[in-house]
Amino acid sequence: MILREYVADPETDLLRVIQMVLVHDLVEIDAGDTYCYDEAATRGKAARERVAADRIFSLLPTDQAGEVRSLWEEYEAATTPEARFAHVLDCLAPLLLN
Repeated sequence: MILREYVADPETDLLRVIQMVLVHDLVEIDAGDTYCYDEAATRGKAARERVAADRIFSLLPTDQAGEVRSLWEEYEAATTPEARFAHVLDCLAPLLLN
């Protein structure tokens, strides 16, 4: 929330960004989170995450599954201002932890 004024467009829907980051992390955790510098583990990561997303979203009622999957796919495509801001946050977290 603090970084929004410095990084995101003023029209960015912050709630949508937070939802995307959380959904993305759930899928990533289920797929077996991959350390960003582990080149071997990054091979096949997208396929593992798609399988994890299919599994997780199938547990939800149909209307919720569609909404949550849409958030995840928007994040993965990274074409909207919200998705791009979510990617910035996802890349910043490991840097701050290190």
